[in-house]
Amino acid sequence: MEGGFYIVSMNFHLATYLSKHPKYKLVFDLSSSLDVESIDTGVFLANALKRCAQEDHLDLCANDVVRKMIGECTHTHPHYGRYVALSNIAILFEPALSLNLETIIEQISKDILLIIQAEGVVVNSCFYFLSRQYNLSIDLNNLDYTIID
Repeated sequence: MEGGFYIVSMNFHLATYLSKHPKYKLVFDLSSSLDVESIDTGVFLANALKRCAQEDHLDLCANDVVRKMIGECTHTHPHYGRYVALSNIAILFEPALSLNLETIIEQISKDILLIIQAEGVVVNSCFYFLSRQYNLSIDLNNLDYTIID
């Protein structure tokens, strides 16, 4: 019974956030507890990047693959509308890919709901993947976001 209330509470929290019509629709689902279909970002990118591993411009290929992933993995939820949920996001911090995560997140969350299902912490408008000690972060200063933990 408590689990059902918790889900209703999470859905209510997200619905309330979205009802405010934020400019950017970004959710950090730190416990991966939202009932949404997510894409395993690590598997998707690793498989797609195998084809461009020999290219001189891996960073350009990586950006194209991320755009393709978002296009292919966008879903529609009856209450939240169009969304994409990303899990297993460690690959996005890979230095060899040179991804500008702030820009990517800004572009996606401006058009659709972006749900990031990952362990981490948000401190001073900065998302730290896993914990602050790893120093893998995303600057959130210019973005609207909410946290579900």
